[in-house]
Amino acid sequence: MGEYKSWKKLVRDLIPSQLEAKGITVIYSVISDFLGQDHFSRMKLAEEAAEVAKAKSRGEIIEEMADVADAFDLVLKVNKITPQELSDARAKKNAEKGGLDKFYYLDSTEEPDNPDGQQQ
Repeated sequence: MGEYKSWKKLVRDLIPSQLEAKGITVIYSVISDFLGQDHFSRMKLAEEAAEVAKAKSRGEIIEEMADVADAFDLVLKVNKITPQELSDARAKKNAEKGGLDKFYYLDSTEEPDNPDGQQQ
């Protein structure tokens, strides 16, 4: 008997048939319900974002960002989020909290003893 591996993750459409072509026994299912598609598409996005963080070269970053873009688009598709809705949400967030252009790195904060700011 060969080596058993448990993956438990969403994979690209051609992966099962490519593995089978190599003589590997593949057990998979098709997720057809909204909750499953929503859950697994978000998990795939998180998985691919983690791969970007681990990338060591510009080429690896590009490859992993392509995966992030596909997973990102999948989350939008599953949740029926339009480009306009996304654009509006980004504009609102940028207006309220700013963008990410200045690379501010928040190290720490300390709350005052009296959070409402009034003297006692």
